[in-house]
Amino acid sequence: MTSTTSRTARACRRTGRVLVYRPAGLDLWERKGPPTGTRVVLVQPRGCPRNGTMGHAYLADADTGEFYGLRLLASLHSATEPTPADEPSGPAAPARRTARAARPDA
Repeated sequence: MTSTTSRTARACRRTGRVLVYRPAGLDLWERKGPPTGTRVVLVQPRGCPRNGTMGHAYLADADTGEFYGLRLLASLHSATEPTPADEPSGPAAPARRTARAARPDA
């Protein structure tokens, strides 16, 4: 089974694919980047290294075409991947075991 990063790296070689931007790694501290949850498209500026080189890709806004620059592949997610907000929470979420139950025969 391949990791998410390698699947994203292979997908990032195709320019024009629409993805969702959720900052990861050093992109968390970049203030000039797109807002979290922005739909972005991969672009390939002339004379620049190909998308996917060293874990980075060039992004532009999918709706306006505004160029955002070079971002980490780990920050790009397909629109079909669940977001952390989509994960179940509250009483419907499965309970985690926090302590081992005592054995009755011990």
